[in-house]
Amino acid sequence: MRSWRAGSSDAQPSRSGKRRVARDWLIRCHGKEGQWLWRWKFLARDTPVCFDPAKYGWPWQTGTLSWVVPTAFAVIALKRGLTGHQRDTGLVIRESGLLDQLSRVEVPFVDLNRDDVSKVKVRADYSGLHEIWPPRSVLEADFIVSMPKIKTHHWSGVTLSMKNMFGVIPGVKYGWPKNILHWKGIERSIVAICATVPIDFVIADGIVAMEGNGPLAGSPRNLGKLVLADDPVSADATCARLMGLVPERIPHIAGAGKFLGNLSIDRIDQMVGQAVSPIVPFEVVREFDHLQA
Repeated sequence: MRSWRAGSSDAQPSRSGKRRVARDWLIRCHGKEGQWLWRWKFLARDTPVCFDPAKYGWPWQTGTLSWVVPTAFAVIALKRGLTGHQRDTGLVIRESGLLDQLSRVEVPFVDLNRDDVSKVKVRADYSGLHEIWPPRSVLEADFIVSMPKIKTHHWSGVTLSMKNMFGVIPGVKYGWPKNILHWKGIERSIVAICATVPIDFVIADGIVAMEGNGPLAGSPRNLGKLVLADDPVSADATCARLMGLVPERIPHIAGAGKFLGNLSIDRIDQMVGQAVSPIVPFEVVREFDHLQA
């Protein structure tokens, strides 16, 4: 059984506390420290489309992961393609504070839109894509960490760790904003990508989340939560419950729960804190009113 780990419920946990939690859970997931860290290449899938606490995870997320995995290792911070939002990559990573974080820990940065790509067969062909072209940096990684901001989404209901993996599909191959993935069905494409490029760990930032017309035009909502998990389905189901939404009604989470991870709350081992739904659910666009508990 795979399990998720919830972070502190403090509104603003301390930076050292965040680091301790992330380090402890990464080590617990893979046993003895040192035997696996020294030879693995880590990739962090971050989301710097702009700098707004409700839209983009705080840059300490990447800095924390880099601290957990000592800087002598091959750690690569990966960013999503700036799909139609802000295409000046240099500007975004500077303004977001991500460049400063990476410079401090000497971690290289890779723009997935312009990385070399390789064709791979889709492992769960729900979308009819048959094959995808992930960046080579992703395919060569030993350990992939998805670091989403907890937000609603006007096309998929929510955008969490699995929707976050849209960012590993490069714009240089699929264009902006990767319309073929939308034409094939967003929910089905999410499941196909996550089955083919599996997530090993999740660090979801819900300190300041987003409700309403996400992922860009929504409203900030203080949630005061971090969710750390070794199972992306459990992570996303837990995040949805923290938002007052029913994960079984969210197509890509329900679909992935059939074979990619645990969806049922009785199969999720909550190690720290409890996933308590809010009295007032997160606002969603009218099309997704049925997701609210």
